[in-house]
Amino acid sequence: MNTRPRKRSIVLGGRKTSISLEDTFWRKFRAIAKARRIKLTDLAGEIELRRRKGQRGHLRPAELSNAIRSYIFEIEIRRLHQTRTDLVFARRGHPTADPHAADQPARPDVFPDPGGRDLLAEG
Repeated sequence: MNTRPRKRSIVLGGRKTSISLEDTFWRKFRAIAKARRIKLTDLAGEIELRRRKGQRGHLRPAELSNAIRSYIFEIEIRRLHQTRTDLVFARRGHPTADPHAADQPARPDVFPDPGGRDLLAEG
């Protein structure tokens, strides 16, 4: 596995641009786009728009590559928080909890969509 960032080219708004991402982030980025059933360039466009607007009170990353990393971290944190919440609720017998959550390991392949839906990433 390559831990150094690699430059990759994508087209945003009709213009070719390069992003530098480590292989791990690139694979997650592709998995999220696939799980949401959108093109990689569309996901990059959403992240770029969010970066330019400085949405959600976050600091505005200076580069698209950093904005993609931040987006991936945000999704992973939400996923881990939801997994923890499901486990706690299931163990307490909470009526809104998934009754099987306490019996299941965390799902590293489930990505919460910023729109609020949980999506399954394949591959």
